[in-house]
Amino acid sequence: MRVQRPAQPQRGVALVFAAISLLASLAALALAIDIGRLYFERRDLQRVANMAALDAARIASGCVGPVENPDAAAYNEARASLLRNHGSAKDLTEGGSVVLGGTLLGTDGVLGIVTSATTPSAVQVQLLRDPPARLIPAGGDGTLKLRATAAATALPLASLSVGSSLAELSPELLNQLLGDQLGGPVDLSLLSYRGLFNASVELGDVLAAADLGSPTDFFTASISAPGFLNAIADALSTTTDVATRSTLESLAAVSDGSRQVVPGDVVGVPPGLEDAASGAVVNVGAVTQAAAQAANGENLITVPADLNIPGVTGAGSVTTRLIQTANPVVSAADDGTQASNAQALVQIDLPLLPILGNPVNLKLWLQAAQATAQVTEIECARSGFPQPVVHVRARSSVARLGIGAFDDINGANPVPRPAPLVNLNLLGIPITITASAVANVGQAEDRALVYPGPFDVPQTQRIGADAGEALGQSVGSLASSLQLEVQPAGALLNPLIRVALQGVLNTLTSQLTPVLNQVDQLLVPALAPLGLTLGGADVTVTSVTGEQPVLFNR
Repeated sequence: MRVQRPAQPQRGVALVFAAISLLASLAALALAIDIGRLYFERRDLQRVANMAALDAARIASGCVGPVENPDAAAYNEARASLLRNHGSAKDLTEGGSVVLGGTLLGTDGVLGIVTSATTPSAVQVQLLRDPPARLIPAGGDGTLKLRATAAATALPLASLSVGSSLAELSPELLNQLLGDQLGGPVDLSLLSYRGLFNASVELGDVLAAADLGSPTDFFTASISAPGFLNAIADALSTTTDVATRSTLESLAAVSDGSRQVVPGDVVGVPPGLEDAASGAVVNVGAVTQAAAQAANGENLITVPADLNIPGVTGAGSVTTRLIQTANPVVSAADDGTQASNAQALVQIDLPLLPILGNPVNLKLWLQAAQATAQVTEIECARSGFPQPVVHVRARSSVARLGIGAFDDINGANPVPRPAPLVNLNLLGIPITITASAVANVGQAEDRALVYPGPFDVPQTQRIGADAGEALGQSVGSLASSLQLEVQPAGALLNPLIRVALQGVLNTLTSQLTPVLNQVDQLLVPALAPLGLTLGGADVTVTSVTGEQPVLFNR
């Protein structure tokens, strides 16, 4: 008979293995808890870093008001953001950092921050935090830190232009002007031009259509005028604006390919803001007008005058030399860039009714000064303020109108002088009668303008007087100050000549006055297509972009 041994030793071994398994399970559980706590702590640190970068970028960019010290403002806002979002100030103050700069697209296609930017548009926040206490002690010197880095960019930009009213556009003159500037015949209707000036396009779409590389490459490149116009047309292909696209393609088709433009100059993008400006929306008509003026290297334009003025006979002409072309801009608040209308010298020749069989030619000169506008502040949309608000400082200047002619409109320093009005021969004595007068057009004005959003359509405000009103007042002053001079003066010594000349002078005066009083009807439509304004200007904000901060890769 076999006797069975007791099972106590086996049960003892099982207890040992059970204890070991329990310890291993507890260790695994503790490790899982440690890893989970570490993960959640790291995620929380990244969360507050993201919020701090977004809040600091909003403050440093001036989005909620101007700041004197962007670095200090960004640091203080990042610290305040940590406290608001249940972080700890120690995350920043003990080894963390806040760095201001601009954005730069690297060769790897990743957006980064560059500290050399003159206009702060990005903030990088780095936070350090002690890891949570572990359930299972580990080796190390205790210097291990959790690290989180976040970068955000916010640079609100406004698209701004200074020019003339659409009501003042003359298709005949625009066709002549754009034809001279682009180097080919242009024949478009008023409806086509209105379509251009009523259309808008995002610069990023133009950049993509041009396919010239990065925003910096595009804005700084020298490209042909037809290439630039076609890029705008292609950028509009995603819209239903077929007519405007066709107008641009027509202009591109007749443009001289040798005439070059620099897109950044045409749309007024300051250096360093190329990436941010890609999201800006600009007026197609203003950009087309600026591109045509930039393509015309000489900027001396002569067009026939459309004369429907009693007393004017034959074909007159308007010769314009652009000293500075109209300049729309994509501008950050208070960055020093200005939108402006064109600045020019204008010479007008008007043939009048002959006197004693001799031709009479009235010459007028105009020095058209610039009106300027600058974005001073962009208030971004935020809680309680659902739309952005743009603040603009606009200035109008005094133009000068006179009877006479520039000694050399293309010279280094053209000077207006009295001009011959009529040449006579009385009793065998050659006599020249000259005319002169000078009057100011408009009054200088400096105004603060406020444009509340939304900017679904462009918003326009006028500074100074209406061009027709300002010209009407100056022409009246011109007529009253008219001076007629006789050369040689000695010819007046002859009593018969004196009597004859008095009649001639009376006839000239009576003939000139009604002509001068209607010159504004000629000048307003002649100057508007060039972006020239007199006595005032229309200041237009087309869009606001980049107002809300966004995170980006470091």
